[in-house]
Amino acid sequence: MIQKTLYSLLLVTGVVLATSAQNNANFPQAFISMQFTVGKHNVQFKTLGHSPGFSFGFKVNAGIYLVSNDNYAGGLHFTLVEGASNNKKRRKMSEAFDRPDKGFDKHIVYKFAMFRSSNVGWFSELKTGDVTLFHQIGFGIFGLTENDPLYNLGMHNHVGIITQQATDQARLHLGLMHDWTIGAGNPNYSISNVGVSVGGMRNF
Repeated sequence: MIQKTLYSLLLVTGVVLATSAQNNANFPQAFISMQFTVGKHNVQFKTLGHSPGFSFGFKVNAGIYLVSNDNYAGGLHFTLVEGASNNKKRRKMSEAFDRPDKGFDKHIVYKFAMFRSSNVGWFSELKTGDVTLFHQIGFGIFGLTENDPLYNLGMHNHVGIITQQATDQARLHLGLMHDWTIGAGNPNYSISNVGVSVGGMRNF
C-alpha cells in the first residue's frame, strides 16, 4: 500500500512539473507543498467509547491549477497525510470491544496508533493582497496503518492562509485540517483527526 501511494504521489508530481514546463505564460500552473501537523486523533469503538490522543505527522500535497483569474484560482489536488497518536487505554479498549455488528472484522488497535489519509479533490485560493486564503476538500481512504490495517472511505478538509506571492521562491502555508471517516467499510469503528499545520509551498 505504501509503495502504491508513493508511486501515485510521484506520478502526480511528474504530471504537475510536466504541465508547468509546457506553458509558463499562465504562471502559476501547479504547486507542491509540505506541512507538519499536530492535533488530536480519535478512534471510536462504537457502543464502547472514544480513545482520543495527541497526534503529530506531516502532509504532502500537489495540485494543478485549472481555473485562474485576478482574485480566484482553483484546481485538482492529491494529498497524503501520515501521522500517529497515543492513548494508553486504546489497546485494552480494542481487546475488550464487543462488536455491535458481528459481520465485520475485529481489529486490535495499539496504544501508539499510526494513521493515513490519501485523497484527491478540489482546492480553492482567494487572493487578498499579500495573503491568500485557501480551502481544500478531498475524498479517498482514511484509517489505521498498523499490523492489522483498518481503512474506510474518508473526507479531508483543510483551510488556512498562504503568505507572499506565487512568484516567490517559497511561501509560508498555515492551516487547520480535519480528516474523518464517512463510509461504512467497518461500521464498528469511526476515526478522525483534527490538527493545525505549518509548512511551505512552491508554485510552478
